Amino acid sequence: MSYMVSPFKIAAIAKENFHDPTDYLNIIEFGSVCYDAGMVEVLRIVAAKHSKERVPATVQTKQQELVVQKKKDELMKVLNEEAKQLFEEYDEAIHNLMAFDADDHLIEGFVRGYRFLNNYILFDAGGREIVEQNMCHKTKKATVQLHDGFSNKEQADSL
Repeated sequence: MSYMVSPFKIAAIAKENFHDPTDYLNIIEFGSVCYDAGMVEVLRIVAAKHSKERVPATVQTKQQELVVQKKKDELMKVLNEEAKQLFEEYDEAIHNLMAFDADDHLIEGFVRGYRFLNNYILFDAGGREIVEQNMCHKTKKATVQLHDGFSNKEQADSL
């Protein structure tokens, strides 16, 4: 399954759904939402690949695991067989929930980290100029052609 959507596809959807061509803010917001959704899906895949590389548990986590295991052992001693079976099923369901929740938090951390670094580069580290230079280079020919009145592709390509 591909999570990549071309800007042309986004433009076609925007054209189909936004009938007022002067409604740039909604079109830009729509494109941003599409980008953000795609970025989250890509980061979800990256996080899932890296989730197997677990960070060692903290001392607090190890201590709490011992407390939980002790309480479970005490509880199992006083339960009858039917209650033990029900508790084991509950315990398994809780462990699965915790695993899914941990994966969600890992993915959220990837997304928040990406957004933090992206904003840091753009706004705090003086990277806006670098990003704009790279982005503008791709559109420079079209921009110069519009502003300087070049009449043909060869003049624009000579830049």
